[in-house]
Amino acid sequence: MNYRIRPGVVLAEVCGEYLLLATMEDGQHCPYVYQINETAAFFWNLLERGLEEDRMVSEIAAEYEAPDEVVRSDLRQFLESLQEKGYLLPKEECI
Repeated sequence: MNYRIRPGVVLAEVCGEYLLLATMEDGQHCPYVYQINETAAFFWNLLERGLEEDRMVSEIAAEYEAPDEVVRSDLRQFLESLQEKGYLLPKEECI
């Protein structure tokens, strides 16, 4: 996996909604609150577990009964989007 979660960013479920929340310090690098859907929250939970991309793809494909190629493309789009927003860091930038 080429990304890691920025320290200080957590996933919270509030009234059935999934939110990425950044602490005050990390809020200077990404929005303090960002709403994601249930599927993205599933992806995020796998990312929190530190799984490699192939393992994430297999778990997502099994959960949603989707082809690996589609899952891999969707996962990469999700990760790239969150990296652009500042919620994820490239691994080499993580301590």
